[in-house]
Amino acid sequence: MKQALPFIIGILIVVFQMYRKYQEEQSKALQRQAQLRKQAEKASKTPVVRSNNWQDKYEAAIEERLNPMNEVNRAKFNRKDKKNSNKLPQKPPLEVVELAGAYQFDLKNAIIQQAILNRPNYD
Repeated sequence: MKQALPFIIGILIVVFQMYRKYQEEQSKALQRQAQLRKQAEKASKTPVVRSNNWQDKYEAAIEERLNPMNEVNRAKFNRKDKKNSNKLPQKPPLEVVELAGAYQFDLKNAIIQQAILNRPNYD
């Protein structure tokens, strides 16, 4: 029992220090939350300005669509694009050349020849 007493006291000291640090962290967290609440209150007091960007974009798209010159320019561009796409060089298809004198491998013949070469000599 006398030998275990210093270990128990050491463990109690460590646990107490951990608890004290936990309390310090909790107090810091409360301070941070209080600051965040104050900042949120300040931010909520300022009015939010919303822009009508979607309306501007919508009106610009309508004006562009209603302009007849845009249609003419788009049609001219499409015609030029089609002409240019037809002028692209075409690659000729690759020709497959069969080799008439290619060596043909015959497995049966190879096995017979190997057996002849590896036969034992009875000299």
